[in-house]
Amino acid sequence: PIHSPITISAGTLNLDGGTFVPSGSVNVDQLGVGILSAGSHTQTGQTYTVGALTLGSGTYTLSGGTLSVGGAVANASGTGTFALDGGTFIPGGNVSVDHLHVGVDASANHTQTGGTYDVATMLFGVRSGGNGAYRLAGGVLNANGGIALGAGSGTLVLNGGTLNLGGNVALTHLVVGENASAAYTQSSRVFSLSGDLTVGSGSGNGTYRLCKTGQLQVGQKIAVGTGGATGRFEWYRTGGLTAGEIALGATGTLAMGHDFDADALLGAGGLVSGLDAATLEITRGAAADHDDDVIRARVLRIGGNEGAGTYRLTGAGQLEITSGGRIDSIELCLANESGVPQTLEVELHRADHIWDYRAEPGAPLAKATLIVSAGEANWVSWTLGIDLPADLVDAGLMSLLLPAPS
Repeated sequence: PIHSPITISAGTLNLDGGTFVPSGSVNVDQLGVGILSAGSHTQTGQTYTVGALTLGSGTYTLSGGTLSVGGAVANASGTGTFALDGGTFIPGGNVSVDHLHVGVDASANHTQTGGTYDVATMLFGVRSGGNGAYRLAGGVLNANGGIALGAGSGTLVLNGGTLNLGGNVALTHLVVGENASAAYTQSSRVFSLSGDLTVGSGSGNGTYRLCKTGQLQVGQKIAVGTGGATGRFEWYRTGGLTAGEIALGATGTLAMGHDFDADALLGAGGLVSGLDAATLEITRGAAADHDDDVIRARVLRIGGNEGAGTYRLTGAGQLEITSGGRIDSIELCLANESGVPQTLEVELHRADHIWDYRAEPGAPLAKATLIVSAGEANWVSWTLGIDLPADLVDAGLMSLLLPAPS
């Protein structure tokens, strides 16, 4: 052991073998591990202040104390591993290593606030006792070989910055927007989470978009806007998602950008829970078909900033909106057996219950004259573009009045 502080103001300390056990602080200009031959070093305490850290065929494990690097953490020739297993890492420059481990045998937390981290492979929870948490709040993280999970557990929190992936992702938990505003788009790769995906956490505001060829596999639930946070989950591709549940909080939004069976997804026993207190948005030209179950939503938004949407309510389906919202259009399936086009006067009214057949229903929320082509089954679009009054929460239902057939 070296019992006094080590200071090398203009030189290099290389650890290429043996055991280095300082009992005081270390202050060096250049620190190298495994430069001339394979080497490793585990920092268990103290404060290391170095100008630059270079890894050759070596492993640097931070399990305690503070490691402050004023410049870069970089690879030399060979294969270098930088392992975060505790302590505090304070980088002053970029990080470029072959392997970045987070949580080897213990709990480790690291927050990246800037710079560029360029790693060939990133591994969380290396062994069974390892529990790694990595928060990306700024800068760029290039995980060129993807993100993997060992025998332990791992959590990635996306609060800002840019995540670039060169491979698939395997984690325990993924969080987007933890006490911060953040958004992530998964347009490719396979994300496998053994635990939860949380979109919006604490006082945060998170958005997660699944689109194109992205595949998302969640072992437990997708929590959207729960616990007071604001969350938005955008399912913009057909399929590509497996999960135990999509749990919506009161400030959560499920945005659907592909055609779907509303009864199967939103009805009893469906994948989505909590919609009665949350928001459903249908956009990007998507259409929902609802013909059987009772579905309740606090807000139904048909159409959005990214395009129109359609909600087809037919058969025995019942739709209950529990607060004010907006309706851009309604699709009606109508039969016209006259052989020529006919006009049809339609009105949208409040309703107190599903058996509300009042002869004088009061002033309509909207009315229009539709043209119905000849034929047994014609889908007729009624464009409304109306914001519903907030006091509809007291009634909860609307009725569509059509003239009696002649």
